[in-house]
Amino acid sequence: MHKNELTLVDIKEGFIRGNIFKELDQPYKNYTGVKPPINNERDADMVRLMAVSLYAQDLHLYLDVYPDDTEKFKLFKKYQLETNRLTKEYEQKYGSISLGGVGEKWDWVAFPAKEERL
Repeated sequence: MHKNELTLVDIKEGFIRGNIFKELDQPYKNYTGVKPPINNERDADMVRLMAVSLYAQDLHLYLDVYPDDTEKFKLFKKYQLETNRLTKEYEQKYGSISLGGVGEKWDWVAFPAKEERL
């Protein structure tokens, strides 16, 4: 398949499918994807971060095969910056989720356990 034959799906569909390229979707057995449950703002923030991150990761893999595709590289940079922004925003609200998010103290213990927050 040539790079020009690949169609990107929207971010929500890509996240549920686990693949942002329409023509490369090869579900395992009868798997059709699962929409994650969103019960609160924290869940919504995490799902958004995960969806944007998947888009950046899939584009990163695509660029390993087609490194000269400037259009997809621009998209990759957009989603890479958005992933970084959302990660920083999430960590400011809820605590570290990345190695780079650890601040002046070990803040993974500074935030109460999920059961305590409810």
